[in-house]
Formats: sequence, structure tokens, C-alpha cells
Amino acid sequence: MSAAYCARRFPAPAVVFAATVAIYSLAITAFLARNQTSVGALIHVGPHFAHGLRIESGIPVCRSGDGYDGQFFYRLALQPCYSDTTIGPRLDDAAYRHQRILYPLVVWALSLGQAGPVRWMLVVVNVAALGLIGALGAVFAAGERRPPWWGLCFSLYPGFVFSLLHDLPEPLSICLLLGAVMLVRRGRQLWATVVFSLAALTRETTALAPFALLCVWALQSVHRPGADTRIRWYVGTVPLALLSALNIALKLKYGLFPFEQGGGNFTYPFLGYIEKVAAVLLNPGSINAVFDLFLIAALFITSGYAIVNARTGQFHEKAVFWAYLLFACFFSEWILAYRGGLLRAASELYLVSCMAMLGSGAKHARLCVLSWLVLSFLTCLGYVLSNKLVFG
Repeated sequence: MSAAYCARRFPAPAVVFAATVAIYSLAITAFLARNQTSVGALIHVGPHFAHGLRIESGIPVCRSGDGYDGQFFYRLALQPCYSDTTIGPRLDDAAYRHQRILYPLVVWALSLGQAGPVRWMLVVVNVAALGLIGALGAVFAAGERRPPWWGLCFSLYPGFVFSLLHDLPEPLSICLLLGAVMLVRRGRQLWATVVFSLAALTRETTALAPFALLCVWALQSVHRPGADTRIRWYVGTVPLALLSALNIALKLKYGLFPFEQGGGNFTYPFLGYIEKVAAVLLNPGSINAVFDLFLIAALFITSGYAIVNARTGQFHEKAVFWAYLLFACFFSEWILAYRGGLLRAASELYLVSCMAMLGSGAKHARLCVLSWLVLSFLTCLGYVLSNKLVFG
């Protein structure tokens, strides 16, 4: 079978999609096998949020602790309107959790409103989203005249392993964000507006990209963009207006805005990192936290270097990159406290950093991409093998 025939029969994005799905499927299988448990364990239901409530059979409850955020997405996927409060687990901050409604809503729709398939669909949606991230990354790499397999750099991010093994919405939100940015690049700004809006309903931090584009539009209204893509006003306005409308609706329903319940995630610039480093120095045995900080520091350095040396990439894409780089400076120690929390919070920064790396000079891009693939593999392998689940 010739190489040309294989290329026609199996397009590069499809191959990268299949490779990504296979890798993450193996990671889930290894994690569950090591812990001798079922897919329901990925929900991480805490005893406090399950006490006195009806929990579906096959969903184990942690012996201690509060569980993790995946339990709230699972609860909303069971019943997006959250009307029956006898079903567990309960929501801790209902307005804040409801703000990220698209992921559980998609799972609920694919499960046909039935409780049984929900635990599986939470995983299926995320694995499919990760595969699409890889496929879109391959298309992006080809557009930058890079080998399509470099699309794996987009999908093989250690933070995605954490999100996948905790039933979190980052894979879906990053998939939508990458798709929207690529639609803007191809001049499909109306469709990009739709996809940006969906991303904002999946994870509100993705709305920073439309905000950056709105700033670019305002700047272009004063100064002609030259060869750069002229951003339309609605690309930034509509997603932000939709997210604001959702926040107002949640305020009317629960009496609080989501940001009033989700506080504590941000602080003064770099203070969270300083506090985390101090905590690690006082507890030298916390090697996992050290490695997470090392990864993010490497991300800051390599992505900043790449964007400065970018040979391609338009002004609006660079504006989105700098917006997320600035955003990451305000992460609090609360975000950094839980292993994987920092990698999860930096998902958008990682995405725009990959775009910057692939747009830099050939030598720079190759060094950045290969370094990140190696670091990602080691981190993913370490996470799967080192984490142990304890259920009552």
C-alpha cells in the first residue's frame, strides 16, 4: 500500500484524531485497572455532597474529602434544571456550577435524559472532544506548513488528563475555542461567533478570547488593520452578551451572580505562585506540585519566546495570547493547591501557546513542540500511575 494511497484513504486529521482517542482510552483503562474500579469513579463524589441523597447504583462515594468538581457536572447532566433536590450529589454553589452548563447539557442530550448512560457519556464526550482538538491541531499545523502529527501537541496536554479523569469540561471548551479561532482565521466570523458563544457556555474563562477580539475591533476602528484580518464587532460582543444574560438569569434564579460564589480563584499578580512556592519549600515532599509549577514556568517561557519570534500569526491571535498570559498571572494559591488544578486553569493559555509555537521559526517550533510532547508524556504517565482512589 503506497504512502500516497494511505494519505488519500486516511487523511492526516483523521489519523491524529484516532491516535488521540486511542492514547486517552488507554490512559483511562490503565487508571481504572490500577484502581480496580469502574468509570463511575471518575465522578469523584464526596460524602458531604451525597449524604442523605439518592445516588445512582454504580457511582462510588469517596471515603473522605469533598470529592471534586466532576460530581457537579454529573449532577447537572442527570437533570440540567436541578429541580429534584433528593437526587445526589447536591450542588455546592448552584449559580457558579450552572454557569458551565453546555458540557452537562450535551451529556444529558446524548444520554436521552436517562441516568444510566450519563457516567459513560461524560467520558465519551471528553474523549471525542480531545480527538477533535488533535484533528483541528493537525489542520492548524498543516496551515503553518508543519507536519500534521504536530497536532498531537494540542491534544496531549497534561491538564487534559486531569480533566478527563475527573469528568471536567476543559476538553470540550478548548475544542470549541480552537475551532472558533480557526474559523476567524479562515474568515468565517459569523460561525466563529456561534462557536465562541458555545465555548463561553462551557467554561466562562474562554470568554476572554472574544473580549480580546472586541478590544482588537475597537483598536481597528481607529487604526486601519493593514494586512491583518478585520475583526467584526459581533465576534466579541455576542458571546459576552450571551454570557452576561446567563449570569443575570442565574442571579434571578439563585439570588447570586456566579462570580459571587466562585471567588477565591484570583489574587494579585504572581502572589499565588509565590505562596505556592513558599508552601512547597515548607513541605519539600510535595514533588508533584513542584513539577506542575515547573511545567507552567516552562509554558510561560517557551510560549513567550515563541510569540516574540513568530513568523506568522495575525495581530488578533497575538492579542488573545497576551490576554491569557496576563490572565494566568492572577491565579491564586487556591487554584494551585490541588494537584492538576494549575494545569487545568491554564488550559486556554496552553492552547494559544501551541498556536504561537507552531507560528515561530522552524528551529524554535521544533524545539518547543518536541519538548512539550516529552514533558506531557511523562506527566500523563506519572499522573495515571501515581494517583490512588479510596472509596467507602
